[in-house]
Amino acid sequence: MQNLDVRTLSLVSTIIPAVIGIVFATAALGFAGRSRHAAGWWAFGFLLQAIGFLFIYLRGSIPDLLSIPLANTLIIAEPVTVLWGIDRYSETRLHPAFGLAWLAATVVFVMAVTCGQPAFNMRAFAVSMILLAINTIIGIKLLALRSGALAPQRVTAIIFLASAASMAVRAGVSIAGPAQSSLFVSSLSSIIAFVNAFIAPICIGVGLLSMVTRKMQIEREDAIRDLESALGTVNTLSGLLPICASCKRIRDEDGRWDEVEVYVRGHSKAQFSHSICPDCAARLYPGYTPGRTKN
Repeated sequence: MQNLDVRTLSLVSTIIPAVIGIVFATAALGFAGRSRHAAGWWAFGFLLQAIGFLFIYLRGSIPDLLSIPLANTLIIAEPVTVLWGIDRYSETRLHPAFGLAWLAATVVFVMAVTCGQPAFNMRAFAVSMILLAINTIIGIKLLALRSGALAPQRVTAIIFLASAASMAVRAGVSIAGPAQSSLFVSSLSSIIAFVNAFIAPICIGVGLLSMVTRKMQIEREDAIRDLESALGTVNTLSGLLPICASCKRIRDEDGRWDEVEVYVRGHSKAQFSHSICPDCAARLYPGYTPGRTKN
């Protein structure tokens, strides 16, 4: 594998998450509530990853002090924002400082290594370990969820754990393997990095999209069942209303006896306006005829 081939792989690694980010941004427009927020975070994360690989592709054309810290920070920002999106999806909250701490640690370490010595192996080891930790956390979090779309959640969790495993292998290779001058050298470390960059975003994107669409389907089905249950309750009450034979009060489901007006208002959208029928008017006001004045 020539250096040009490896650089071309970095360009492909830019295109794949960019396309996935656009797909999630488009899908978010059709979602609502927490699903929209989750898809928005995921779109943002994949686009950040695309920009990170773009900085890798431009490495050599722009200063290393700009390319290396920004590229690694943006690539690590992708799983962090995915984690924030999963918090939205699962209706839980993880303090933003958790993810920001990861990003800050990445910037500090990479800047220190870049300024101190061009130790690519140490840099690759550190970035791989950070990605290993975040992907493992995401995988465990998805496996722990007991609500929503369980099957897509578990499959997506396995994808994250598999990506974490690949980063563990890369970290070991970076430490135990021969010294490497840059990412654009054909080596097992570079191959693992780019294979993970190709396969992981596609699999993760499909998994996350399956999770949120399946959850929305479950929520719609639950809403339909609740509506059918409510309609069934209304139909049952309208057909079987226990009413007092004397005072005409109606007994509700809690055993209370309510006036007809109170009961109907509580079980429908009907409102009452009071008047008096001709029979009651003749009984209560004898000698009075509507429209006629008594002499």
